Amino acid sequence: MTQVGKVPAQQQDEKIEQLWTSDGGSKTPRSDFLYCAGFAYLDRYKAQACLGRAFENGLGIVQDYSDAYAWYAIALEHPIEDTAVRNHIQAGKDRVKMTLLSVYPAPSDFELEELVKNKKEKIALYMKEIRDTGK
Repeated sequence: MTQVGKVPAQQQDEKIEQLWTSDGGSKTPRSDFLYCAGFAYLDRYKAQACLGRAFENGLGIVQDYSDAYAWYAIALEHPIEDTAVRNHIQAGKDRVKMTLLSVYPAPSDFELEELVKNKKEKIALYMKEIRDTGK
């Protein structure tokens, strides 16, 4: 995970933007998922939103609405100035929550917030690891 931080910043931004704006029809969905995962754990909101979409649609990973919800929620905690981007991420979160609530047993709001909290703790651990290794 710490290796992704070594990619030049401009290249990071271009790749994340490409993945963010793609329709998910990549020839390498697993590689795309792993790339976004690395940057999601480095607290990049578009990469986090990409993971939300990947988990929601099963792109490069097994479909998991709980993980999709958590990644969308974490992405939305960032100050996102672009209203269209914020609305797109919010729509993903709302869509996934409705799907989760339509199953039995539906998760409670507390359970969903615990999922988000656990992911945020993992992000904090990776960020600490990077600070501690000086990279």
